[in-house]
Amino acid sequence: MSYPQGPGQPGENPYPQYPGGPPQPGAPQYPQPPYPPTPAYPPQYAQTPYGQQPNPAQYATPAAPPRQTNFYAGRALVYGAIIFILSIVLVFLGRPLIGIIAAYTIYLGIRGLATAASLRTHPGVVQSLIGLILGALALLLSVAAYTGILDALLGSLLGG
Repeated sequence: MSYPQGPGQPGENPYPQYPGGPPQPGAPQYPQPPYPPTPAYPPQYAQTPYGQQPNPAQYATPAAPPRQTNFYAGRALVYGAIIFILSIVLVFLGRPLIGIIAAYTIYLGIRGLATAASLRTHPGVVQSLIGLILGALALLLSVAAYTGILDALLGSLLGG
């Protein structure tokens, strides 16, 4: 059984020459097109030495930033609550001047607010603010009890 031959002589390539393909016998030779230009900045993996794989750490996604904490905010809240309760107890025991320790709580609250403002996520703003308010109330209560304003205020409220 014989198969029909394509156009031309028997044994001749029936398909035309494609650009970039191997030269066919008997086909006219044309000049090859120039190679594509090389980029000015080759890709990163092209700069690796022969036989070495590129570093996968270069292509990895960056890790999540560490969690930011505010050291002063928690202390301001805890010390504010302790000093406020201690100040109330000591006013009724006759030692109102101990409430001056509340100045340290006020310092911690202000420092906590300043630290929260400087951090990216502003952690501890509410804690610092509550500690600052409790410290200010404890100081105000101590000063009012020491100067006698609290006795006058309580006397007028109780009707005596």
